Amino acid sequence: MTTPINYEEAPNVVSEEGCRKLVASGWQLQVFCAGSAEKKHQNYFGTWGIRIISPDGTYERTLVTARKDMQMRMFKTVNGLIAFLYDLNVKVPSIPLEQGMRALQPVIRGEVSPSST
Repeated sequence: MTTPINYEEAPNVVSEEGCRKLVASGWQLQVFCAGSAEKKHQNYFGTWGIRIISPDGTYERTLVTARKDMQMRMFKTVNGLIAFLYDLNVKVPSIPLEQGMRALQPVIRGEVSPSST
């Protein structure tokens, strides 16, 4: 059983479900690289996180796990990151490969479902 996030206590974070709803309502997705990518056995490993940005650019929220500690949701492989982005209708992802880099993601609007398919 998961505990719902109380946005009054943690206003700068968003759950996966909340992320889907906000993206569907026009918020932008941004991927940030928290640990530079390294190629191992034909795959890239690193550390990536997701932020969503309000349509006017005023607010940012960081994607967190729905678990008890609301830890930042981090992706360790390019494949995992792309799979997550694809579910949010990012069909041409831009992946930053060096720590500190960020990239806005082109979302195909009108097709983001409120829940994962």
